[in-house]
Amino acid sequence: MKLKFEIEVKNFKTIHKLPESWSKQDLITILELSDFEVDPTSSEADLYEYISMVFGELEPEEAAQIVLNHVFGEKLNKNQIKEIATEMMEENLWEEYGDMSLHEDLFKITSLLYHSYNGKFPNPNAADVLFKITALNHDAEIALKRVDEKLIARIIAKGMSEHAVINRMFHDNVEGGDWAEAKDIIWQFLINESLTKSIELELTTAVYWVKELKDVDSYAVELLAD
Repeated sequence: MKLKFEIEVKNFKTIHKLPESWSKQDLITILELSDFEVDPTSSEADLYEYISMVFGELEPEEAAQIVLNHVFGEKLNKNQIKEIATEMMEENLWEEYGDMSLHEDLFKITSLLYHSYNGKFPNPNAADVLFKITALNHDAEIALKRVDEKLIARIIAKGMSEHAVINRMFHDNVEGGDWAEAKDIIWQFLINESLTKSIELELTTAVYWVKELKDVDSYAVELLAD
């Protein structure tokens, strides 16, 4: 059974911050971990200003450890957090860190630190890509009713060359079977419009995974159904 689609890349833009990266409580907790007394009724805009002010009094690595502890304190040990805090000042860890499940959060953390320190951390780039996906056969129509990260990852992989990172690293997964890492590749996705034979889908991921799509207008996809 094969799934056949026509893909239109409607928009490709680079973003430096994910929408709703931090809740108000996240910001308050980060300030509290920085020993800053914060009024919980403060606006989010004020909380961001306080964070920039507090971090201005700290060494970048120290600030990084505070945010990393908040996000990963139950997942990583102190040595791992210290190591990441050092590495993230020079490396694009939202693309390069060995544990892909941390990539999206590492992007959010780097974005916060980059803006707090006026560029002492790498400027994080992510891709926000808008697609129209049209089913060309019945099985593809059914697949569009239950879109998940695995299907999306396969669709984007098929729009790029064999030299693209996703195809070099996950060639076998692109062709079929389980693909646990797909959820770590596709950070966020939203179906903006759903019709009988097509959907408009917006996804966010590291530029690393989809950069070839920036120069693509449309393409055909044929996949084996799982």
